[in-house]
Amino acid sequence: QKNAVFRNVPALYFECEQLQNTNICSKYINLNHRFSSNSRKKSLADEKRSTNEQKSFTDAVYEEGVKQQKGLTETLSHYVESLRLKAALSLTASLSTTNRETVLQSTGAVDKQTADVEKKHSIGEAVAKAVAEEASRSVLIMKEKERNIIEQTEAAALARIQNEIKIYEQTLQDESPDAESDHPILGPTLFDFGYKRIHVVSASTLSTIPVWERQRTYRHDRAKLMASEKSKALHTGLPGIIALYEGSDGNLSIIDGQHRVGMLTLLKDKYSKEEEDPFDLDNILVEVFPEKDLEVSNLANDVFTEINKAEPVKQVDMPDVVDTHEKGNLEVINSAASSISKKYPEMFKASQNCRMPHVNIDNLRNKLFTSGVIEQHSIRDSNTLLLWIEEKNLELGERYKNSEDENNIPKKGGKKIGKAALTKALKHNFFLGLDSSWVYQ
Repeated sequence: QKNAVFRNVPALYFECEQLQNTNICSKYINLNHRFSSNSRKKSLADEKRSTNEQKSFTDAVYEEGVKQQKGLTETLSHYVESLRLKAALSLTASLSTTNRETVLQSTGAVDKQTADVEKKHSIGEAVAKAVAEEASRSVLIMKEKERNIIEQTEAAALARIQNEIKIYEQTLQDESPDAESDHPILGPTLFDFGYKRIHVVSASTLSTIPVWERQRTYRHDRAKLMASEKSKALHTGLPGIIALYEGSDGNLSIIDGQHRVGMLTLLKDKYSKEEEDPFDLDNILVEVFPEKDLEVSNLANDVFTEINKAEPVKQVDMPDVVDTHEKGNLEVINSAASSISKKYPEMFKASQNCRMPHVNIDNLRNKLFTSGVIEQHSIRDSNTLLLWIEEKNLELGERYKNSEDENNIPKKGGKKIGKAALTKALKHNFFLGLDSSWVYQ
């Protein structure tokens, strides 16, 4: 059971729609009403908080909300932060002053002036915030829905803090914990490779883990779309693995898979209301990369960079895109692309993001496939396609060779083609990488 004051103030965020004042927020969290817990005794300070003080604060919030017209996103951010600090203050009441301060800073439950990690959030908090933002766009919010949103937001903030405090308490108990012991959040280790560990974790637990601060911005619309599509493809289960980073202080953060965790959070909420869980959301595969070298603190960055070096799959290589008829066309395209790359090896690069005048073979294959060149020009074999590509290269060559000076160099996408790129194209007599429109002409 949560303290009644936790019910009074959040509703005002929906009534006012736009708030808020950091000083007012600070006054709220300093009320420091605690969650009831059998494992923790209520502090004397909590007992002395009066009803009048609560009432005067809610009045102040309402008045401040009417006066100020700040953005809703900022409002909800302050709200989630205040919930996080409220939970942290309550759950750390039994710790010493020094240890309590350490926990507050490590969990990001303090204001921006106290800690830089304040911007870190868990997926559960991000989902709750997004749901609240969606609901607030409606003029009228059903009371039951409003209550559910508030409960979800409170639960996300509380769960986030509870998990990180578990890690900190283990650190206090044993500075050198046994590697064989279960992780306080992730549970048993299935396998330890040394450089990483494998765990099986519930979707609910994953939603409480913060996102690495350098991760891309969480997009709730993307997670919703993924959840919707996954609900229609039950037979494939849940491919892939979620990657976590474990700092030298034991704190966890998601470095790969934040939108999949968002999807899992939404699916968990959906199937918790039904009898069946088709995905077994209590068993999600997770890999954890622990920071072991205290002098090197860029492990998370290195792992994140390595994971994201993988090139995206092109449409031409998607198994459900190419039908039986197009498979023959694909063979023609593959053969012609291979031949042209072998003829001009200096002009082809492995990276899909290569610079002009270079070409990536997969980009070329995809461009030839999606443009419908074979159908438009009735091409029946790879030799015919290769000749067509060579003709386009000659046409482009005539165009660029006629550029007598730098001011006459043709432009691509409104930008002048660099002299170095043109020089290399002229040297190797290959111009397909200077202009991508040739395939559509």
